[in-house]
Amino acid sequence: PGTTLLITDIQDSTVIWETLPADVTDQAVKLHHEVIRQSSMVHRGYECCTEGDSFILAFHTPNDAARFAVAAQAALVLAPWPQQLYELEVNTSV
Repeated sequence: PGTTLLITDIQDSTVIWETLPADVTDQAVKLHHEVIRQSSMVHRGYECCTEGDSFILAFHTPNDAARFAVAAQAALVLAPWPQQLYELEVNTSV
């Protein structure tokens, strides 16, 4: 009854995947998945489903989910991303 679901998604991923070479995007998705899975395990998360770059995770408590979210964001910022991601400019205006 106290289960908390959390959904992740990479912002502008479709544009990124369509713009960068496949080897770069493959490396980025692999790194993203490693970070999300490692952070999830540390915070007692359960991987319910993945689709593309999105995860659905279940946590025992809202606090576990919140701690995961903060830790995962910090780990993603510090991850060794391919240089091409930093050089990509994504136009998000509609």
